[in-house]
Amino acid sequence: MDKTAIEQIQLTQVATVLNDRLQTMGPTLIAPSSFEIHDLEALAPCRNRFRGTMRTASVADFISYLSDHDDDNQSSDTFIDGECMSANCIHNIGDRHDPGHCDHKTMLNLEKTAAYKAVLDIKSRRAEQITLSNFLEDWDQIISCANSNGEKLQNSIVVNAVRTITIATAREINNTIGDFENSASAIEKVEARNANNLPAYIHVTLKPYADLQERTISLRCSLLTGGSEPVFSLRIIKEEELDEELVNEFKNLIQEKVKPLNTNVYIGSFKP
Repeated sequence: MDKTAIEQIQLTQVATVLNDRLQTMGPTLIAPSSFEIHDLEALAPCRNRFRGTMRTASVADFISYLSDHDDDNQSSDTFIDGECMSANCIHNIGDRHDPGHCDHKTMLNLEKTAAYKAVLDIKSRRAEQITLSNFLEDWDQIISCANSNGEKLQNSIVVNAVRTITIATAREINNTIGDFENSASAIEKVEARNANNLPAYIHVTLKPYADLQERTISLRCSLLTGGSEPVFSLRIIKEEELDEELVNEFKNLIQEKVKPLNTNVYIGSFKP
C-alpha cells in the first residue's frame, strides 16, 4: 500500500467522524477531498425550512400574508419606517437566546398615487404655461382654484388665462435738475394684464397613498415674469406638516392592523 492510499484512508476516516458529529438543520456532509461542508438541500425533495421574501405595496395584502404565516409558538418582529413609508416583518428573527436566520420576510412599501406624483412633480420645478395648463386640465375633477382673495375661479377660465397671458412692460424715466446737482432714475414695471383670472391658490383633493385617507393639498401659485417667457412657481403650503401627517397616519395604520397578530412592533428599521 503506497503513501497516497494511506492518506486517502485517513481522510475518509476523519470525514466519517466529522460527519457523525456535524449537527445541522438539514442534510450536509464533509467531502474528504477538501473538508468543505456541502449542503444537500438542493437534492432533497423539499427544502429544510420555509423562507423567502414577500414584497407588496398593498397594506391589505401585507396584513393578509402576516396573518397566514402567524405562528402562536414563535413571535415575529415588525419594523415601521415612516420616512420611507415602509414596513418590514421578519418572521424567523428569533430572540437573543435562540436567534433565527432572518430570511423569511414580508416587506411593505407604499407607492404614491398618480395624482400625488403629479403634484410633487409640478411643485418641484418652474412650470411653463403649457405645463401648468396641462396639469389643470388633466386633474380637473380633483382641482379647485382661487384668486388671491380666496374667491373661487372656474377651472376652464383659469386654464384659458394661463394659456393666454399678456405681459406688459412700462418704462418710466424721471429727471431732476437743480442748481448744484442733476439726477435721473428709471423704473421698469412688468405685469400680467389678465392676472385676475390667474390662480393664486390651487387646491387638489386626493389620496397621497391608496391606503391612506383623502386630503386636500393647497399649492401657492406665483407668476414669474423676469425671463423671456412667463413661468409659474408652485409650492405646497405647510409641506413639512403634510409630511408629518402622512408618516403618523401610516404608523398608526400598521400598528392597528398588526395588533391581533403575534408580532412585536418597533418604529425604525432592522438589518440582520
